[in-house]
Amino acid sequence: MSGNEPEAQVPPTGVGEIVLFSEEWYEDWPAFKEHMKAHEESTLQLFCMRSSTSVSHRNNDLRGQAAANNCPDPRLISVEFKTYRVKLICTHGWKRKSGRTGQRKSYFSKSTECKADVKATVVRNEHGRKFMVRVTGCNTQHNHRVGRSVYDNHPSVRRVEDPVILAFVDVMQSAGSKPKRIMQFLREKTGKNVTFRDVHSMVSRMREERRGSETVEQRLESLLRGFCERRGNRASVYVDDEDLAQTITIQTRQMRRWFKAFLW
Repeated sequence: MSGNEPEAQVPPTGVGEIVLFSEEWYEDWPAFKEHMKAHEESTLQLFCMRSSTSVSHRNNDLRGQAAANNCPDPRLISVEFKTYRVKLICTHGWKRKSGRTGQRKSYFSKSTECKADVKATVVRNEHGRKFMVRVTGCNTQHNHRVGRSVYDNHPSVRRVEDPVILAFVDVMQSAGSKPKRIMQFLREKTGKNVTFRDVHSMVSRMREERRGSETVEQRLESLLRGFCERRGNRASVYVDDEDLAQTITIQTRQMRRWFKAFLW
């Protein structure tokens, strides 16, 4: 793939059957989202939010139903969940209206109107005697093929979010590196099929942000501080005899254990 041909994310026609969830109940929404992400990666499919209902809205409905039925004590949902119900649909399920003017070929206008979806709701688990997130519905069939090429070339999968890598890209483009070199760097470091389109968008955003007054050093410090604010992340900066600064970043407990073992 040449780097400027993202059309592989548009799936060919066919039928794909998704694997059912291995779990039905989850402690909270973060646990559900974590499992959902792992499920998407293992089954090579992508879902996005279609609709959601808040806990406050659901509790208001429950109070109204209780008042209509003369029930003095409705069983309300804990506000800690914030969200009561969500519906996720396949990323190829949107009925999008094309905004094309005919001036440029678009690879992203095709939608298969896929009906595959996942529904999850906060309900009371009588066995555990507490409210939990439960998968309450799942349409298991896509109307298109599901495969590695479609998954890897989807914009949401190609997106680079690591603040340390983005900081290096910012330095590279400030120093005049060509988009092709930046694309190669991103592919090597992330393993993602980053395209020229992604690089151009990334560089444009960085240039817009740079129009502020911060220096490169200040931006790097800001990015590292933001990285370290995330739970579990660690970063150390070392300056050698030639005043060359190097950074070691660690994102998981296992990486920290390996690093300590390496030092000893």
